[in-house]
Amino acid sequence: MDWILSGTTSPTPSMAARANRTDAADSATISAAVRRYSDAHEQLELLTPRPPLPALPPTHGNRFVDAAESVAAWARAQMLDHGFDVVDRHQDALLAGVEATFAVDVAVTTLPRGLDGCAWQTPSMRLLIAARTTLWARQRFSVGHELGHLLFRDAQDLIAEPVESRAKDLTEKRANSFAAALLMPADFLKEEAASGLSEAGFVTLVNRLFVSPTSLGWRLFNLGLISDKQRVAWSSMTAEQSAMRVDGAELILTERRLADSERLPQRLAEDHLRAYRTGATSARPLAQLFGIEPGDVIEPSGSSEQQPACPPCGFPTTPFSATSPPSGSSASCVTFSMGGDDGPRPSRGRQPSLLGGSRPWPTSPLMDG
Repeated sequence: MDWILSGTTSPTPSMAARANRTDAADSATISAAVRRYSDAHEQLELLTPRPPLPALPPTHGNRFVDAAESVAAWARAQMLDHGFDVVDRHQDALLAGVEATFAVDVAVTTLPRGLDGCAWQTPSMRLLIAARTTLWARQRFSVGHELGHLLFRDAQDLIAEPVESRAKDLTEKRANSFAAALLMPADFLKEEAASGLSEAGFVTLVNRLFVSPTSLGWRLFNLGLISDKQRVAWSSMTAEQSAMRVDGAELILTERRLADSERLPQRLAEDHLRAYRTGATSARPLAQLFGIEPGDVIEPSGSSEQQPACPPCGFPTTPFSATSPPSGSSASCVTFSMGGDDGPRPSRGRQPSLLGGSRPWPTSPLMDG
């Protein structure tokens, strides 16, 4: 069908040989998850070419650790130029920064057990999928790891990694080193440890960077900022225990919610919403992306003339459904009812939304599950 419409054959995600899952069902599940987003991208390209992707960093034949440090420094500088950082930023801000800076379509969804994330890239698309989990530090590192694959151009074949496969070859080691360097910047850590680092200071850094004590311990040790004895002693706690050391109940609840929330790629979602709103596409492509039935897409109703625009997508801020959003909440651009894992589909009389239940579409890229 793609060849008939466009004269070209769309790339098909295929497992990299070194990353094949032993469970064939898992491989099929992973490929299906990727196709959900890659199909959405292809459907938009049939309407109009998407903007060109920003250039990837230059890579050199250095040792993998040096190459990872160099590209991570470049990546952080790019993110800072776009108004994003990794320090003191929750997971939703990190994912938004990756999308805005590198034009990576970032999704968080349920993946097969034991799989932290996957990445795939073509000349016109970069896709990063992270698994839903309550282990926010693990998910954050996985996002950095998969971004490393994309920036180093490793993901020409679909890379889908079981947890136990990490660090078995050069590209995996390099992706791990990149994630550590990006998420725990050397210049920031050296400045914070300039006068020495206590255990309390270590805990503060864990919470400011939203990483695991084990990862931070190794990073500080490799930078020569703490001793191996300190690394071993301070790495024995978990990220949650580090948060509790400073009465971080709010941090725990926020990060667990963010890491375990379904998230659609923001650009894909906005572009498909816009295409549907303007009549460029039917409800089917939009429903496929959002994982719902086409019949559950609520048709736009009423006039959108002279209504203020929603910042993320430019649609009227008044919901298309007849029911107004709850008082004090931001308005929705277009509304859906969600079924599946989110529970029973609400009736049309309730204010269904893209997020499921009765909540409105937010102005952030987070999609609550």
